[in-house]
Amino acid sequence: MAKANVQSIDALERFARAIGALSDASGKNSDDIRDQFQRVSVWLAKELPEYWADQLRIAQKRWNQAREDLLRCQAKSRAEDETSCMFERKALERATARRQLCELRVRMIPQLAQQWEQFL
Repeated sequence: MAKANVQSIDALERFARAIGALSDASGKNSDDIRDQFQRVSVWLAKELPEYWADQLRIAQKRWNQAREDLLRCQAKSRAEDETSCMFERKALERATARRQLCELRVRMIPQLAQQWEQFL
């Protein structure tokens, strides 16, 4: 065991108070970190899945609308006119990409939540 050469009781008391303050601060910091981890868990388990499910519903509606717009345009235009309905085609491509992104996120979120829980 190490030996201490204590020459001042006051210094020893100040040291003990400093250790106590450090212990209190460490406890508070660990509580704050625990709270942040809990918030992330709730966000991953509840808030994020709800958000992406809503985004998927919106994307699906926009995709349906873009598809209907393209079909309507194609019905009105001549078959040999390749440039007709270009705007509608691009809108459908964007809507398709967004819908696919939302579908991917909806599938990935449970896996991310599970990985997070394993990390904890």
